[in-house]
Amino acid sequence: GPGPPPPLGAYEVPEEHEEELEALAAILCEPGECERVGQNPPSVAVTVGGDPSVLRLVITLHPSYPAEPPSLELSHPKWRHAPSDEALRGALGAAHAAAGGGPALYELVVAAQEWLEASVDPEALPGSAEAAGAAGAGEQAEGGGAVGAEERWWDREEVDEAAVRAAAAWASSIPEPSLCAGEPAPRDAGAHAYGRPWALTLGLVGKPSAGKSTFFNAACKPPPSGAAKVAAHPFTTIDP
Repeated sequence: GPGPPPPLGAYEVPEEHEEELEALAAILCEPGECERVGQNPPSVAVTVGGDPSVLRLVITLHPSYPAEPPSLELSHPKWRHAPSDEALRGALGAAHAAAGGGPALYELVVAAQEWLEASVDPEALPGSAEAAGAAGAGEQAEGGGAVGAEERWWDREEVDEAAVRAAAAWASSIPEPSLCAGEPAPRDAGAHAYGRPWALTLGLVGKPSAGKSTFFNAACKPPPSGAAKVAAHPFTTIDP
């Protein structure tokens, strides 16, 4: 499996290495999930399993990457029954080989997560379901209510009609701003306002490679200097 390559040291870091590290940090964007820990040689610490005590990978690049695997340090200080590091390194080595000499950092993280889920007994991990169940039972007894995951607003399907009406009433109560000469006016409601100019700022939000830049260029037809750049950057394509 991947191990330390020939001696690590400072080198002229190519742009492709930095771009891949930036893309990895953009994907693993939860607090503490991906942290840059070295500049040259460049290295990142990735938390797998949601807790650095479950599994933490320190990935260090070198001049021969991605043709050769990066250096990997494994840390899992709180496993009660630690499996063999060699088994995990074997899974990571297979993930690197499957990348065929191309960028492989995200593939390594996914392989570590899949290996963790398939190979490690959940009860061997801190924060196991057994421990969580006991803690939940205590909270339920103390609070007298059902205990579960904290409800997230984006998981709720129903619409709070009262909140919608309150927001609409608040918006309609805002006085019309006083405008300076020549300043574009905000859009008023009603047919009488169609002759007035708009002052809008629009944003496009979507996952990588969803077509945001393509849509922007097609809709706005900007000059080449103002066009959104479209290129096969790592992790904006299907593979990787």
